[in-house]
Amino acid sequence: MALSIAGPSNPSVGPFVKEDKFIASSDYLLCAVRLTEGQLPSIYLARGSEWNETNDHLHYNPNGGASGAYYEMRFAAKYAVALRSNLLENYVETLR
Repeated sequence: MALSIAGPSNPSVGPFVKEDKFIASSDYLLCAVRLTEGQLPSIYLARGSEWNETNDHLHYNPNGGASGAYYEMRFAAKYAVALRSNLLENYVETLR
């Protein structure tokens, strides 16, 4: 499992999982805790199978960076509305 931590200077950086550790299945659950200075922590959930659907805020980068391909949950402001569905308090109903 990869851990990405964004400091106060860049709160739009999202968590990612390297391709070799990610499973695109409904049995795989990504949990991301977003820590933003001056705010309560936010918890986001997403099934691995959701990256098989068209979701701009759930992104697969096949070219990746120096460390290779990865799956990410995008926290940039333009994805704020889409991310709401993945907040723990909204998402928990889909797990039943």
